[in-house]
Amino acid sequence: MKENAGIKKVKHFALNNSYSPSQVLLDHVQAFFFLLDEDFRIVHFNRFAEEVTESLFNQKCEIGDDVVDLFPEKGKEELEENLSIVEDGKTVKDVIFYDLKNGGKAYFRYQMQPSEIEGNRIYILSGNDISEQIYYEQKDVELTELLNNIMDSISSSITIINVEGVIQGVNQPYLELSGYSREELVGNTVWSLTTPEDSIQAQKDFEHYLNTGLYPSRTYKLIRKDGSMADVIIQSRKKIINSKLFIITTVTDVTEMTSLQRKLELTLARNSTIINNVDIHLWSLDTELNFMEANRRTREMLMKLFGYRLKIGDSFWNRYKGKEPKSKEYWEENLKTVLKDKRTKKFEFTEATNGMLVHKSVKLYPILDLKKEMKGINCQMVIDTEDYLKRILDITLNNLKARLFEINSINELLWAVTDEVLSKLHLEDALILVKQRNELKLRTAYGKLRGEGKTVLTDLIIKVGEGITGHVAETAQPLLVNDVTEDSRYFSRHFEAQSEAAVPIMVKSQVYGVINIESVYPGFFQPVHLSLLEEVAELTAVKIAQIKSDNQVKKMERLNQAILNSTSMSFFLLNKKYQIESFNKVAYTETLKSSGQSIARGYDFLQLVPPEEQEDFKNRISKVLEGELYTTETETTGSEGKMWISITMAPAENKKGEIFGVTLISENITSRKKNEKTILAKNRELKKTNRELDSFVYSASHDLRAPVSNIMGLSDMIDESDQMEEIKAFNSNVKQSALRLDNVIRSVIQYSRNSRERVTAESFYFSDLLDEVLSDLVHLEGYPKVRFVRNIEQPDLITVNSERCKLVLNNLISNAIDYRDEKKKISEVEVSFTILNDHYQIRVKDNGQGISKELIPKIFDMFFVANLKPRGSGLGLYILKEAVAMLNGSIEVKSKLGKGSEFIVTLPRSI
Repeated sequence: MKENAGIKKVKHFALNNSYSPSQVLLDHVQAFFFLLDEDFRIVHFNRFAEEVTESLFNQKCEIGDDVVDLFPEKGKEELEENLSIVEDGKTVKDVIFYDLKNGGKAYFRYQMQPSEIEGNRIYILSGNDISEQIYYEQKDVELTELLNNIMDSISSSITIINVEGVIQGVNQPYLELSGYSREELVGNTVWSLTTPEDSIQAQKDFEHYLNTGLYPSRTYKLIRKDGSMADVIIQSRKKIINSKLFIITTVTDVTEMTSLQRKLELTLARNSTIINNVDIHLWSLDTELNFMEANRRTREMLMKLFGYRLKIGDSFWNRYKGKEPKSKEYWEENLKTVLKDKRTKKFEFTEATNGMLVHKSVKLYPILDLKKEMKGINCQMVIDTEDYLKRILDITLNNLKARLFEINSINELLWAVTDEVLSKLHLEDALILVKQRNELKLRTAYGKLRGEGKTVLTDLIIKVGEGITGHVAETAQPLLVNDVTEDSRYFSRHFEAQSEAAVPIMVKSQVYGVINIESVYPGFFQPVHLSLLEEVAELTAVKIAQIKSDNQVKKMERLNQAILNSTSMSFFLLNKKYQIESFNKVAYTETLKSSGQSIARGYDFLQLVPPEEQEDFKNRISKVLEGELYTTETETTGSEGKMWISITMAPAENKKGEIFGVTLISENITSRKKNEKTILAKNRELKKTNRELDSFVYSASHDLRAPVSNIMGLSDMIDESDQMEEIKAFNSNVKQSALRLDNVIRSVIQYSRNSRERVTAESFYFSDLLDEVLSDLVHLEGYPKVRFVRNIEQPDLITVNSERCKLVLNNLISNAIDYRDEKKKISEVEVSFTILNDHYQIRVKDNGQGISKELIPKIFDMFFVANLKPRGSGLGLYILKEAVAMLNGSIEVKSKLGKGSEFIVTLPRSI
């Protein structure tokens, strides 16, 4: 057995003259010997030991080497354990093995024992290669049960023995004849069961048989287990099983010789019947590749496929009869390899023979004699086309399934089915047609209708119900026709077929299309083809439904997106992790404008929420995910300043009504808010105007008409009087009424100017403005009786509207003069001016009559006069308040009745 022997022969070494006879003997023994010192280092070794370590272990023996280092790694640990046992003076026997490069195993049985030379402790390590023995033992174990079963069915007593005469197997009749069990017999020599006298002769006869092939016709005494004797005749036949020689012996009683012979012949006939009827093609070739033997299955196959009638001695190549099929190359290559390497070879191939797709799996076994010389080749061939097709089709289906994940168009899907599956079926023609109304139109093709790339060469159209393909589209049922000449539905448009198969592609219970395959050979298709097409059609249908659904979803998404993009509102769809799933263009633009951040799908929306508001936002989202609706309007600050945002959050639900996220709609309502603010301001202003108009009408009927009426009455009295003193007195009253009327008219004009004139800023010194105001009031009654005190910080240059600032001072100082307390010896008015961080402060303080606490809130109302004896129009403080408001300032009053008043005006430093 070459591949497991483990011995690579090396060149013969010439003997050294210094060798002793014992050394010469050792070098020619096929066993290795090592002499080791007490440290297990090599002292001496024979030539076989050198060959083993160098050829198998890739090590070179050297005197002084540690013997452990020579062994392969797999056996070192076990060897070291055995060395420790030998050190204790015991002998150890063991077996070591390791893997060969050719896939086999090498086995070595070794023995280590302690010894002494001239008083020195030494160790002897010896062993031999038992690879072949182990191999056959293993094969024997495998064959034992089979042999026992076969032999037990034979009525003759049979033993199988090896070349040493050791029994390897016996059958049940032999056990019954001898009275021993199988375990008691196997392993003993066949002559150990004979009498001592016959035992010697039996050994001689056995050796003679091995040498000559002839077994003497002799009767032997067989000793049964119970001690009784049986006269038996032994008939032997050599048999090589797995390159090993066995002797099959038939042991019979002399009296039953004829009967046993007939039974043996019957058994052999049965064995021949079994071999001829197994579903495997078996034959043997000699080294010249001529037939030595073949079973009936092989003979029938050669006749059917090649029209060749096998004859023993014919060349194996005669079967081709001048043909050169591609399979011949496989046979030539592998047969030559077996003859050369003497190793088993396996190969497989596919070919179309007589219109049939055939797959063959072949095993070639070398036939070796005892000397391992090549005697021929045993051939075993199985035609496993269906299994092969299933295996190949499983691969193509897996490839298709892998590609389905990447495919997103129906056209790409149909070409993938064509290229990944239909093109692998060894077909001449394959089509996929798609149903449109009442027609099937060609979409993809493999074969004659295939163009360059993914194109077809014709606009083939088949009506539903027409031909085999149209019939499948009409009935929605698969169909396999292995002889179209017997099917009236068949017609040819582009291809003359002999067999055809078609299956429908069903999408949502409707025929979407048909997969059609054809062959020029009748009976070409097998059930596995139809099963495959049905599975492919089902996969295709599922994917088409998915693609259509995805396209519909994408279409709806595009439509929804177009609608969302057409609105002025920002739209966001958030998942439960606050990540953006979708958004419209306005959302992107407004987010970029307000935060400077560019959003995308998967963006964390929390990054757009101020840190201090994130917790509240999460709580609000949690409630919305529970089904609540949330709306609010809030003021925020963006890149363009303050703005108002309207926010609506609603739960997002799927078709099942399950909430999977939140829709958030926001709108910039700053313009609306400004408009609302303007409208509210206009409304307030209108209401104020209405109030003022009412007050003015009232005033016109009282404050304007009263002085006029008074003047008219006094004029009549003057006309009737002729007393100069009386006329002067009346004239003085007319003058007072005219002044009062003039004061009212000037106040109205002042109010009108304040409300109409634009607010423009200008720079001036406050002290200059104060001088101008005092100069205008110098003719006012009571002015000479008031002492003015100035408290002005320097520098006092200010930038405000000078006319309104003058109006403010004029009204405050004139009021202080008009409402001075004449009971007090000194009337004083203090004017203060202070420049603070971002505003001016003007204070006018007097020690006049003062204002009661309950009247202070009303003093700025139009035409309100706090004094019981009014000297003014009631518009002064109202106009004062309006002027301060026009300057974006504020006014504060501190007053106590009888003590005096202080007015504090605060104006911003810039308008």
